[in-house]
Amino acid sequence: MKKILQLAMLVVIFCLLFSCNQPGKKTDAAVGVYVDTLNYKGQNIYLEQIDSAAYLSLAKTHISVGSDTKDSAGVRQRDTIILYTIGKDTFKRAFKLITLKLENGDSVQMSFDMVTYAYAGQVRELNSWLLSGNDGDGDFYSLVNKKTGKESTLFRSHPVFSPDYKMLRCFEECNGTPDTGTSCISLCVYTIANNDYSLAWRVPLFKWRSEVVWKDNKTLYLRLEDARYAVGGPVYFVRLELPDFRK
Repeated sequence: MKKILQLAMLVVIFCLLFSCNQPGKKTDAAVGVYVDTLNYKGQNIYLEQIDSAAYLSLAKTHISVGSDTKDSAGVRQRDTIILYTIGKDTFKRAFKLITLKLENGDSVQMSFDMVTYAYAGQVRELNSWLLSGNDGDGDFYSLVNKKTGKESTLFRSHPVFSPDYKMLRCFEECNGTPDTGTSCISLCVYTIANNDYSLAWRVPLFKWRSEVVWKDNKTLYLRLEDARYAVGGPVYFVRLELPDFRK
């Protein structure tokens, strides 16, 4: 009888292990295990498994808008309807016209064909307004300098700033994976200094769909879902310690 019970226990354990490793099942690797490895100038940067509670707890309080949306000084926004014609057909489209008052007293109106804008906030560290918009290819965010009125980089996801506002991260589309050629997402990190910013690291996340929050000024927590699955793929929560971009 004792041997039968032992055999039964072994069968149960085997079945549990087998089911946990089936494709499409959500699994959690052991905490501390490296889920993936990225590269920065020949340096391996590891995505280390963390407990899901650590990510979820931080995500609840994480500020996803890295700007002051309450301060709208110098911004005038109004709704309008614009008619445009394609062939014999005429269409109506609602636009938000944004007028920004520059530091020298001049004004610049953010209005372009087939592009809509909305005020999203101000970023004092970059002396800029943050606008959201849609250009027909999808949603974007852009920065407009308060001094020059120049519109800079179009971010395809919301730029989110580190707690000390010395870095920002966003996502951009990349051309495709080496294996399939299908679209993928790149994680982009910019450094900020002297009211300006520059791209420090663009790294494709070929395997993953991802959500990211800042843990501190040098650490990102990511929620990774296996991109090979349309839905229901394995999900991992990982820590990414950013490299020293000054090197």
